Amino acid sequence: MTRKNSKTQSVEEVVAEQLADLATLTIPQAALALGLSEHYVRKAVRSGKLPTTKVATTADGKTWRHEITREALEAWRNTSVTRTREDGRNKFVVYMSPEEVEKLLKVIGGEDYAATLKRANLKTAPVSES
Repeated sequence: MTRKNSKTQSVEEVVAEQLADLATLTIPQAALALGLSEHYVRKAVRSGKLPTTKVATTADGKTWRHEITREALEAWRNTSVTRTREDGRNKFVVYMSPEEVEKLLKVIGGEDYAATLKRANLKTAPVSES
């Protein structure tokens, strides 16, 4: 569901227009532009994968913010953010007993999905495809 403003533009379109004119972006702006969480963008900055420039926001230089250039943001997006699985599915980890796995396979139609289930603990018996 996308929210609309009075000009019938989606909020995402309005944000994209406002950010398009900026040469550098702050971390919250970069997160909005990419549709990612600020936490994810900050993690990339901390790990050095997304280069930034520190800019002082006060005269004494004790407070500063990260500024990200458009080029750096696009380069990072092209190398890191676009990774997806080949089959388009998300990966989930579910902790279940073998009995619960059997019940799940019965509910979802067993044969089609049994091959996609992987054992995390190889010491136990494999999942049967009943």
